[in-house]
Amino acid sequence: MRLYNERDVAMRADREAGRGVDLQQDEAIRYYDVPPGTFLLSFAAQTGETMQQTVPALPGRRTFVLCEGSTAKVLVAAGQGFEQLIRAGIDPARTVIVSVRGDETDDRIRERVRLARVLLHDIATGGSSLDNSLLAILDNPTTDPLLRLYGAATVVARLTSRQSPLAGETWPKRGIGAFRQQWVERAIAWLRVDKAMTIGPDETVLRWRLGEMGNSRRRLQGQRRIARPPMLAQVWRWAVEASIDEPAVIEQTAAIIAVTRSAVGAEPWLCWKAAAAKAAPSALPPARRSSASIYKLVAEAMTKAREIGSVGLDAILEQLTPEAGAAAVNLGKQINQVRPDIAELAVSLGLPASALLRRLNRTSQEIDAVLANSDGADRKGSKGVRVEAPISPPAMSRPIQEPDDPQKGRFGGIAERHHFVLSAQFFATRNPGWTRIRLTIAGPARDGELARFYVHDSFVPPELEGSFLKGRASVEVTAWGGFTVGGWIPSAKLELELDLAQMPDAPEPIRTR
Repeated sequence: MRLYNERDVAMRADREAGRGVDLQQDEAIRYYDVPPGTFLLSFAAQTGETMQQTVPALPGRRTFVLCEGSTAKVLVAAGQGFEQLIRAGIDPARTVIVSVRGDETDDRIRERVRLARVLLHDIATGGSSLDNSLLAILDNPTTDPLLRLYGAATVVARLTSRQSPLAGETWPKRGIGAFRQQWVERAIAWLRVDKAMTIGPDETVLRWRLGEMGNSRRRLQGQRRIARPPMLAQVWRWAVEASIDEPAVIEQTAAIIAVTRSAVGAEPWLCWKAAAAKAAPSALPPARRSSASIYKLVAEAMTKAREIGSVGLDAILEQLTPEAGAAAVNLGKQINQVRPDIAELAVSLGLPASALLRRLNRTSQEIDAVLANSDGADRKGSKGVRVEAPISPPAMSRPIQEPDDPQKGRFGGIAERHHFVLSAQFFATRNPGWTRIRLTIAGPARDGELARFYVHDSFVPPELEGSFLKGRASVEVTAWGGFTVGGWIPSAKLELELDLAQMPDAPEPIRTR
């Protein structure tokens, strides 16, 4: 378990501060003395992967993150079949986050944790436990700001689904505007005790949503953008929805990129795979970068989705990447709509505007290629010319040993073999968070022979190909952190492996991320 600040620097745990705490045999504690702000908590999940979630540190208070461990049965590929492994780690869906002052009793803290569990369950399920006694607690300005935030999220979720936030109360048939406004004002009052305290992106997005719901109908109340993912998965979906009309409200930081690629089901929390940020996002053509281009891309993709229907959805999906396939399926659900609901599409895919543009652009290109192959086969009156599949390295049939670094240990662990050498060079980019990497295989190969580079699975595609020229084959990638590269020379049936993080000349981000 590690804690990272907004500059992605790991915080040092104060092990002495945890001494004297009464712990059970199966309990552990980590204490971090940090300034107020928004932090990322990295932890080993029960699937074996390193996950992250957002945790706020509030001025004058201590944030308690209560995690529970569990085991899980995980299937991993092994040869032509699968192997079942039992792994242990944190179950993020069971986590509870509250904050306390330094002078509070254990009984008060336990009661706060209980109330937090109740509200977090409501957020995860769409229910409401807000009765008069709980409302009185949330109306109290001295109540834990995180508890009040969970209450505000419950109110927004209930109003969005046209259900009363009050437990057992029905949605009014008349006076809906006044009814909604009273709850909006109450939720806004819960969000902040004073101007010195902010709860990070969750508060920001909730203020946007409440601003839209209130009588003023003003969007983007308060801070106008977020650079870190919120704590709550439901709040992330509202942020995604807001980004469709104003793409700049969600910045393209490494954590945001990781969420768009790997958010997992851990309701009510938003959790993601930390390693999913490794690959830099693909560049978009200038004509594809505006908000209006989303609507144009969706229209193009919808036309192609209709063509898919005429060719056969199953046959097409088999030839698309999983990401493009998910986009095609969600587009297909809206084929009969006069005007597609782009916000619904974005939320269903979990992609803010910038990521949605990339996904639609890539999906459109993949569908074009598949349809072109289908047209060619139809004209020939056959299934087309059979292209022999390239020889895959034996590594691809070996089980993944390190879920965060899928090529680690699969290609033999050696960078030099039989006069072939896999190496890397590092170059700075204009963005200090990203590093350009040139991967090279050098050796006695003839010009034109192929070399394949198997990189981290956050790259699309995760397999790159280069041709030998004068004994060298190279490819280039841009990355946020280090990973293991697998090399494969089909003509020599030779595997190579290089861990970029272990290279002595690797820059710090490659060695430490």
